[in-house]
Amino acid sequence: NTVIIRKCGSNSMVSSTLHAEQWSEFYTNGTIYCSVVSNNPIYVAQLGVSTNYNGGTIGDPSINTVAPMEQYINSIQYTTLIADSHYYSVVMPNDKYYDGTLIFDGSLQNISGWNVIYYSDGSIAGYGYSASTNGSHTITHPNKQGKLFVTVYGWTRHGGYSYAGGMSLNPLATNCELNLDKQTCQFPRINEGSDVCMNDCNSE
Repeated sequence: NTVIIRKCGSNSMVSSTLHAEQWSEFYTNGTIYCSVVSNNPIYVAQLGVSTNYNGGTIGDPSINTVAPMEQYINSIQYTTLIADSHYYSVVMPNDKYYDGTLIFDGSLQNISGWNVIYYSDGSIAGYGYSASTNGSHTITHPNKQGKLFVTVYGWTRHGGYSYAGGMSLNPLATNCELNLDKQTCQFPRINEGSDVCMNDCNSE
């Protein structure tokens, strides 16, 4: 069995249990960020909803991978695609390298609008920030040892896209077809009007 615990913003934590080949989803709204922690390896994806979902006026189904913190990298370059509005979301872990700044296109910026991402016990998992964007840009952690994760997305009427700006693909573990062992995986970040889908690939 795989136990998944999530906490979104200041809301109460929610726990669910998945068995082999089962999946779960939840909806987030606005700029709420979530932590998702499991006792076995899982895959987490962010699904963008369609134009007519829940009274919306823009968007189209899209999907992107939500990387675990172990796969964050130091610098990410991205390019926006065809849409009326474009955004990026960046997440940094709560570690000794985080200082509230990031480097955007080579310029150090002090960001005042970070959202706190909490674990279920109330401790801080990391910090998330979202902003509008357009074109090609590079986001870099201010510390060479620091790591971050960026999602890029955009919408138009009956159209939308989203993708992970970059991540490592280092082996973390391997049961399922990848022989994944039973280590805890942490995925701190889901936001911006999305369903989040989690699939249990543990064979038990």
